[in-house]
Amino acid sequence: MSIIKPLLLISLLSLSLNAKGLNLWHAYRGKERKALEKVIKNYTKETGINVRMLAIPYDAFSKKLTASIPRGAGPDVFIFANDKIGQWVESNLLESLDYYFSNRGRFILNFFFKTTVDALVYKDSLYALPIAFKVPLLYYNKKFIDTPPKTFEELISISKLKMRENKNVIGLGYENTNYFFHSFLYFGFGAKLFNDKREVFIDSDESLKSFKYAKKLALEDKIMPQEITSAVITTLFNKNQLLFVINGPWFAGEISKDIEYGVTAIPTINNKEMKPYISIEGIFMNRYSKKKIDALNLIKYIAGKEGSPIRLKEGKQSVAVKSLYENSDNETLKSFKKQADLATPISNDPIMAYFWAPLSQALKKVIEQNVKPEVALRDAKKKIEKLLKK
Repeated sequence: MSIIKPLLLISLLSLSLNAKGLNLWHAYRGKERKALEKVIKNYTKETGINVRMLAIPYDAFSKKLTASIPRGAGPDVFIFANDKIGQWVESNLLESLDYYFSNRGRFILNFFFKTTVDALVYKDSLYALPIAFKVPLLYYNKKFIDTPPKTFEELISISKLKMRENKNVIGLGYENTNYFFHSFLYFGFGAKLFNDKREVFIDSDESLKSFKYAKKLALEDKIMPQEITSAVITTLFNKNQLLFVINGPWFAGEISKDIEYGVTAIPTINNKEMKPYISIEGIFMNRYSKKKIDALNLIKYIAGKEGSPIRLKEGKQSVAVKSLYENSDNETLKSFKKQADLATPISNDPIMAYFWAPLSQALKKVIEQNVKPEVALRDAKKKIEKLLKK
């Protein structure tokens, strides 16, 4: 990794010596959380620095962070996705890491996947180190499926056949009213958020096709559960009642050890590759932390050669360290890498925040209330445009 600038080390050494410990916030659960806890335990053993970990529900994380940091009550270091970077930088919450590394270019080329680092750059400054990339792909239950489908048409056909043979089995589960998960269809069909004039363009023909396909899967093909939540999907899969799941790498940490499963890229639709969102998980430093050298060292430890192998092996995370994928014959790793190469990076532009809720609400209307896709998308577009004007 890059070397901390000597002058910085001298100027902040007293702060490091007087540190009484660090606060780390995260939103992990299951095996991801246990793996992180092991990394932190090792760090404390090696450095003597105590790290207080606080797990916060993902949905409440951003709000709690933005409320806490300005009051001096936030964490020294925290882990979160890249999409909020622009918003947090403009609110003066993040410490740029450019000052701490002498050569970011060489650091990128030698250690992390370049894409994962680029996603953590805002206005040409680096604000985090990448610790994982998270992209949805297809999980399948090997009790029922020997060879995974390469097309969605095949997936639907297999699901209907198995459901006829066993009434306790359901074909496919994914959070279809969550725009993040819908993204594999949205970008797979060629939809965009903006047109060439930088106008909101979510009501395009391509976007409409993606919404119609999501509706078809849920209401016409009838291969999905009536109630779809993250907890329901996990429960059904662990009871051998669900054939296929589209989910991110965190799902692997929730699968029972009694379930034999496989992982592959999301099947094509009409010969088109699916292009789900890829979220880059970074580890950030609070701009107002008074223990910045210790915070930096913790960031490097978790993201680097000490923490990444543990998070990969025990936490089932798709970590961002290049060397851990080189010459690997692990099918799961190869599948995540393949899907990541096709995926669509989530923008860290602050305006991205205005798209999530309206598009998810539109999906909910289409799938749960049987509203026409064109009507739901038109309403969502009006909401987004109104928010952007403010």
